Amino acid sequence: IEKLVNILQKQNFSILIDESTDISKTKILCVLVQYLSPINETVETKLLELLPLNAVNCSANNLFESFQKLLEKHQIPIQNIVGMASDNASVMIGCNNSFISRLQSEVPGIILLNYICHSFAILPRL
Repeated sequence: IEKLVNILQKQNFSILIDESTDISKTKILCVLVQYLSPINETVETKLLELLPLNAVNCSANNLFESFQKLLEKHQIPIQNIVGMASDNASVMIGCNNSFISRLQSEVPGIILLNYICHSFAILPRL
């Protein structure tokens, strides 16, 4: 993880974030990063961390605070984030009170991409 952190400290990258519950009913936030490798000049996607979450309160504020603590722990500047991909959950991408709205206040030019695969599940019901 040291090599990955060293790269993220020095260059722009995107994050792919998803909240989930494992078989033991533990909530986790999966944080993947995507960046251009300075070594072989290819796009790399790596797991940065699986963050345990407060299962009682998974608010956008708590998710974002957990994410900020992760960046601070590794001394990764939040301004190095240029893009974010996430599912369509309102806690992640809602207009007013979401993870992305908090991230946009720190990184105003960030680009958001929504996962479309979750939307496919509702198509048969339409």
